[in-house]
Amino acid sequence: MQNETLRRDFQVEATRDAKGDVIEFTFSSERPVSMGAWDEVLDHSPENADFTRLNSAHPFLLDHDISQVLGVIEKAWLEGKRGKCRVRFSPSPFAQGIKQEVLAGIRKNVSVGYARTNELSCQEVDGRQVRRFAWTAFEVSQVQIPADCGVGIGRSNPIQLTHRLEIMTTDTQTPDMARVADLRAIAQRMGDKIPGARELCQQAIDLGTPVATVQDQLFRMLPGVNPVGRASIDIPDRDLQRYSLSRAINSMCDAREGRGRFDGLEAEASREMELKTKQKPQGFWVPHSALSTRADNIVGTATLGGNLVGTSLDAGSFIEVLRNRSVVANLGARVLSGLVGNITIPRQTNTATIHHVTEIEASTQTNTAFNQITLTPKCASGFEIYSKQLLVQSSPSVDLLIRDDLLLSIASAIDRSALIGAGSGGEPTGIVNTVGITTVTCSTSGIIPTWANILALESAVASANADVGRLAYCTNSAVRGALKAATKNTLAGSAFIWETRQDGQGLMNGYLAVTTNSLPSNNTVGTLTATCSPIIFGNFNDLLLATWQGVDFVADPYTLGTTREVRVFAHQYYDTAVRHAASFSVILDAKSS
Repeated sequence: MQNETLRRDFQVEATRDAKGDVIEFTFSSERPVSMGAWDEVLDHSPENADFTRLNSAHPFLLDHDISQVLGVIEKAWLEGKRGKCRVRFSPSPFAQGIKQEVLAGIRKNVSVGYARTNELSCQEVDGRQVRRFAWTAFEVSQVQIPADCGVGIGRSNPIQLTHRLEIMTTDTQTPDMARVADLRAIAQRMGDKIPGARELCQQAIDLGTPVATVQDQLFRMLPGVNPVGRASIDIPDRDLQRYSLSRAINSMCDAREGRGRFDGLEAEASREMELKTKQKPQGFWVPHSALSTRADNIVGTATLGGNLVGTSLDAGSFIEVLRNRSVVANLGARVLSGLVGNITIPRQTNTATIHHVTEIEASTQTNTAFNQITLTPKCASGFEIYSKQLLVQSSPSVDLLIRDDLLLSIASAIDRSALIGAGSGGEPTGIVNTVGITTVTCSTSGIIPTWANILALESAVASANADVGRLAYCTNSAVRGALKAATKNTLAGSAFIWETRQDGQGLMNGYLAVTTNSLPSNNTVGTLTATCSPIIFGNFNDLLLATWQGVDFVADPYTLGTTREVRVFAHQYYDTAVRHAASFSVILDAKSS
């Protein structure tokens, strides 16, 4: 009898909290239950009733089915000679529907799954043999129809149960060692990354849940699956036409020098952005929509920054302007704009394995592995110096000049981080420093890359089945110059490695080739000191570029106050990450001469 996993059914007499999500009820008692020739009593003294498993955040199930979780058992305890528990129902519509039926008295039955651990006594009572047992509770379920209808509040025959719990105890059964080992490994690996992972794995070990089921549940528990929050404020077009970046800078300077206060439309927009982002700026927030003025014609005096006058407004053009100045964005990096808070993106790290099987052969289980990419705001900062004479103009032309100057600085900083960021000191991790990127070596002594080296970059990506999407080469102008003079082979009339398309774009091996001086030409690789340049090849669609809403502008009227100049800083919060390392390969030791 100690080898059996049994169940006993009771009617719910529930109490609930003010919100109705937490319900307390009795799930066991010392009422004798007929087992045919004898009656069974479950002893409810503290030393003989073990509720340890229930008190480890055990799920509350429907009909003993581990795939239908109604909630979680928050606490199980003894109250006199009864076992009681407190259950919190899940907020899912399914669980809430069951909860309402329980509270309405439509669903009245609960069932406890348990195992006898020791027979304490056997005696004759009114001509019936009554046997008392110590026992361990394994799970509690809500059931619509008791398993033993003839008894009512009674015992269910474990052989007749549709959803029988296969619970293994150390003294009666041998566990599935491979399954348990896999689940423990998952718990150790994912315990600090997914809240509740360790508890879920322990429950799966107890209940006999397959590894694949647990992995699927963990995938759904990954953070970041909710819709990405966005911070945007609605500024009517008529107000956008009045918004002046130079006026805001002047107003901030006056406030800092004690000649007034920061107010007006620009101050209102900054305060609303602060409420949306829950972040206090160092200076003042400027919404992206207020930086979207587009130049239409040319007039004015060049020395006052009047060459460009913006008269049209395009609410989405700020990101496009930033994209146009960013090499990586032009190459196809996925731009996520207007974000709020940290963003987590689940990422599968392997693929399913296909097996060929006969008609009756079982398929081999494939364990899916996954991790996650976390994007957190990092600051790209640039500054320019403007005379107060220029800033007092408060015209669209001056606003456009300031915007273009600072956006160019920000775009350059983003490019550098996305390509070669160290991943430390507040800087994102760039492609070159991403773990798992394939490195192709030109020569231990350093050479101008050969045609074979260029092909090796492509082969490294292709061998990982990643040669799809926006494939391109990226290097600096020094390497471009060297490759324009280097031929593919030594035969007379051989084509140059770096070619030029009719539209003026670079081309290598049929793929787009671009340059940016954000890639240095003075890297040290091994014994090659300050002479090396990187070349990157890959699918730039697998590069993520995230920008958080708003630009933080800071005006410094003090440092250069004696010359009536103002330093204007712009801080754009962003992050970059590579979705799949196999999508890129790099040469680090390319020389240009």
